[in-house]
Amino acid sequence: MGSAGTITLKALEGAADVVIDVANHAGQLSVLGNTLTINPSSKLANSAYAVQISSGAVTDLSGNVYEGMTDTTSLSFTTSFPSVIDLGSAGNLVSPIVVEDKLYYLLDANKNGVIDPDLYLGAIPSPDRLNFDALKQLVLGHSADGEINDNNRVFTMNGFKLALPKIGVDEPPIAGQPYYKYATGTSVGAPTENNPQYDDFLAIWDAFNGNKDGDQAVAGCPSGWGFSDYWTANTSGASQPVIFLMNYGFFADAPSTSNSYGVVLQVL
Repeated sequence: MGSAGTITLKALEGAADVVIDVANHAGQLSVLGNTLTINPSSKLANSAYAVQISSGAVTDLSGNVYEGMTDTTSLSFTTSFPSVIDLGSAGNLVSPIVVEDKLYYLLDANKNGVIDPDLYLGAIPSPDRLNFDALKQLVLGHSADGEINDNNRVFTMNGFKLALPKIGVDEPPIAGQPYYKYATGTSVGAPTENNPQYDDFLAIWDAFNGNKDGDQAVAGCPSGWGFSDYWTANTSGASQPVIFLMNYGFFADAPSTSNSYGVVLQVL
């Protein structure tokens, strides 16, 4: 490798470019013999990319400088992640999205390829939604008394390391009080942009144009997810599991742990 210059993965379909400084690549570049390996530190979007190399960024063993390439056709590739992940008897993960370098899927619990229509506050059982005992069975491997929190929300199933997302805002529960709050959308309006204000569910909602104008909420929901209510890995000060309402940017105590809600999982 050379001592200066950049190697760029140029996104050709609207995603963010990945620019790697060869002098400070932090392990993203390695050379073995005549092979240069590029291993970006962040996940790539589903997109076509072209490899662009500035002059001098690459040299041969004799120190001869490679003149580089800046076009979009000499060396290109297309990335993709599975559209469906099989979790065995737990269901399938479908409708993937990437927000802030995190990969999220929706649980299709009955594996029929169709996400059931939205159900108000989860009061009506649905094949694609789980009650709290079923959620604990999925995440914790048991349905005994207890809560899902930041310490136990990560688990492995069918060879995939998964996590139940949190609300995505630092707001500790007040003892004896429920969560009950609308979020406010920000100017971040693209999934590839990083929003330091929000993470997890709120980042998803905000990235897909969720907002709040006065008392009017604007839905922020990825295509195919439906405007639904989802379990989070948060517990309120009233010791109740917390749900997130994707159509309102709103989080609150689950009215009942016997109610059924949608499940989103992050693939780590």
